[in-house]
Amino acid sequence: MLLFEDEHRCVRNKPADMVVHPGNKHTTDVTLHDLMQSYLHQTGQSQKSPTFTPSLCFRIDKDTSGIVISAKTYDALQRLNEQIRERKTHKTYLALVAGRFDGYLDINDPLFRGYHKDTEKSHMFVNTEK
Repeated sequence: MLLFEDEHRCVRNKPADMVVHPGNKHTTDVTLHDLMQSYLHQTGQSQKSPTFTPSLCFRIDKDTSGIVISAKTYDALQRLNEQIRERKTHKTYLALVAGRFDGYLDINDPLFRGYHKDTEKSHMFVNTEK
């Protein structure tokens, strides 16, 4: 879903279970990058430059939903990457968990990705040893 657009950038809400970029394990999946390229082509905005392809500014995992910013111009990509690199952007993550918690729970430990054999899906877990 397109949330915002101007001449320099697009902001989209990526649903869970959608790959952001094509990769070795997802060669036939429709990706967010594919949707962006298709949208720009349909609206007459694709390939304004022979040396630049509109690009996503960062990635989020396949199983994660969230907002992703796409740069439509080289200058916009440079500026957005600089803001991300210099930590001038703020990212907020909300995790949905199963189980019961007594009161407020604040996790300030690193999260790691694991693979659950029963569900054949990856999951995140806290590893306080690391």
